[in-house]
Amino acid sequence: MAVIKAVNSKGSLDGIIKYVTREEKTEEKLISGKDCSPSNVLEEMKATKEIFNKTTGRQYKHFIQSFDPNDNLDYMKANKIGLEWAEKNFKGFEVLISTHKDKGHIHNHFVVNSVSFEDGRKLRYSNKELQNFKNVNDRICEKEGLNVVREPSKDITSFNHNKYKVMEKAFNGTGESYLLNTGLEVSNSLKVSKTKEEFIKSMEEKGYKVNWKDT
Repeated sequence: MAVIKAVNSKGSLDGIIKYVTREEKTEEKLISGKDCSPSNVLEEMKATKEIFNKTTGRQYKHFIQSFDPNDNLDYMKANKIGLEWAEKNFKGFEVLISTHKDKGHIHNHFVVNSVSFEDGRKLRYSNKELQNFKNVNDRICEKEGLNVVREPSKDITSFNHNKYKVMEKAFNGTGESYLLNTGLEVSNSLKVSKTKEEFIKSMEEKGYKVNWKDT
């Protein structure tokens, strides 16, 4: 089963689209759009904002859907599941879905326009609505016969609040690739690890030396 995470990022719309669609992580057939064309998604989302005169403030919402490696899911099916999840949760909003092909860790990125193309309302959601997003995800995954993934334990979740700080410059196209790649590897290992030991093992398997210090 997949796990849904809401990512709190303040990067530019252009930057996040470039980030989730970069060639080394995905390919054209694994990029889809809900109510938008993947090839013109930036222009379409900006046009929606301009039509309703809502070009300031938060430009998008970013979500990640991470799948259990034990599901042996193929990339196309992962993207299909992601598209279904977006269709059920973001009526009236343009959504870009990009499936990343990280070895042993398939996951979808969702870039949701912050302005509705139907009536110009801004996308806002409460903790209760976020939980509903996760419930919809669970139902879709159960329908597809996917395995259950538990949330990471609390001894490693402190990384979740800061992991995208490493990539903030990359969202704007100014970050160093080494920092970006390292941040992504940390992010990926977090999503499949349930304990500190599993996280360290996952990173070491990727060639990193981990010096974990409890504070």
